[in-house]
Amino acid sequence: MNPRFTPASLLLGEIVYREGDLDQAIKTYETALTFAPGNQDLTARLRTWREEAVVHSTLTERRQDRFRVMFEGRTDAVVAARTTDALNTAFWRIGQTLGAYPSNSIAVILYTEKQFRDITRAPEWSDGLYDGRIRIPVAGAARAPALFESVLVHELTHAIVTSIAPRGVPAWLHEGLAQYFEGADAQAARRRLQAHGRRIPLDQLEQGFSRLTPAGAIVAYDESLVAVKAIIDRPNLSWTQLLYALANGDRPAETLRGFGVTYADLEASFGR
Repeated sequence: MNPRFTPASLLLGEIVYREGDLDQAIKTYETALTFAPGNQDLTARLRTWREEAVVHSTLTERRQDRFRVMFEGRTDAVVAARTTDALNTAFWRIGQTLGAYPSNSIAVILYTEKQFRDITRAPEWSDGLYDGRIRIPVAGAARAPALFESVLVHELTHAIVTSIAPRGVPAWLHEGLAQYFEGADAQAARRRLQAHGRRIPLDQLEQGFSRLTPAGAIVAYDESLVAVKAIIDRPNLSWTQLLYALANGDRPAETLRGFGVTYADLEASFGR
């Protein structure tokens, strides 16, 4: 309606990007720049997207069922095949527990370690990322196949939860579910929490962990896993209803209280 209204262009570009259309996102910002050539937000984001597009132009795509896996040619073709098999198996297992099987396509990009760091700007302690696409450095597939598959399942959980509830799910619940489905040991996490004694209130872990130090991230992930395991152990809780309720609310603690779950009880499960 108003091509000169830059805030709308910024939002539209991000929406298109998160829907997986990188080329259209770039075009959206290029058009916006003709009306606001000095806008630093447009310029910086456009530079990042163009760099990503250059990398993606060298990748091969493999499609299977709902998954689109991008990888570097013949070298990683075997890894891509193994990736889709692992994702398909995990998809049905996660869906059975959460009570939903989202039908939308899921994009997975296998990067070199440098590509992953350059494009995602993820913290050094991060082994993968979901930002509308699952992004993982492929080197781990050969070095530690079991760990690589765990990271795949972790990020797939984020994708499935986001498909069910695009907003409103606190970061600790996202990360706790992702760890639970990847097979992380909740008892070991509780022992670590009890050993070092540090705690981070759950209401401080609602917005994400990227700002945390490596030591703080360990605490945050352990708390998230223990809290989610405590919720999973509750009888007759509908994950679908809970996720829908979180998506329609603005206060996670109050929403959880409506399902009989309080932050105080969850934090008590961390031990003393």
